[in-house]
Amino acid sequence: MHLRKSIALLAAAATTLSLVACSDSSDSSGDAAANGDSGATGGDNYVTSKGSEPQNPLIPADTNEVGGGNIIDQIFAGLVYYDAEGEVHNEVAESIETEDNQNYTVTIKEGQVFSDGSPVTAANFVDSWNYAVENSLLSAYFFEPIKGYSEEGGQAMEGLQVVDDQTFTIELN
Repeated sequence: MHLRKSIALLAAAATTLSLVACSDSSDSSGDAAANGDSGATGGDNYVTSKGSEPQNPLIPADTNEVGGGNIIDQIFAGLVYYDAEGEVHNEVAESIETEDNQNYTVTIKEGQVFSDGSPVTAANFVDSWNYAVENSLLSAYFFEPIKGYSEEGGQAMEGLQVVDDQTFTIELN
């Protein structure tokens, strides 16, 4: 059970990997439907998922509500994902290995890229997870089990180490 909880932590934390840039693509015609506004007035653009819209910017570690979480789940890839039966499957991760349920080695699949074509690396995960904690983002508490986590933020977690471009390690408390 501890392994499943740790994998769940890694899955939730993995969403912090990506950043989103959104822009307003309003059409001067004022036709809301043509602008993808689903009937909204004033030319404003709305993103909704399952009848809810995000209350915060779509930054995975800074979103802690259902509306934004639903959208983040749809547009970002994580280390793992869960199928309809709740089973864990690797997504960006090639493997997540542990011998003691305290120290993990994560290997990223070869060929993973961001939408701009730049490669996904182990440093992207370590840097983004540390950024979430250092800046006390809303969902930073997901990283609490990692060695060096501080609720006050401001410091990198010593339990995260980049091994090479495709591999990083996680040491839990």
